[in-house]
Amino acid sequence: MSRKQSLKLQLSFKENIRDLEIYTFLLDEIKDTLGISTYIKMLISKDEKFISYTKK
Repeated sequence: MSRKQSLKLQLSFKENIRDLEIYTFLLDEIKDTLGISTYIKMLISKDEKFISYTKK
């Protein structure tokens, strides 16, 4: 039986003000509604760089 490759990427945060604010926001506002990965994928799908990449 072949082993499946995981498509998971780890998201890490540093202990600085900006990262801690983002981390807290994700836990307080996003985690129990959309889910963190869904929220991040939604943001990326609206990014101009990603849109340009998919049009290549």
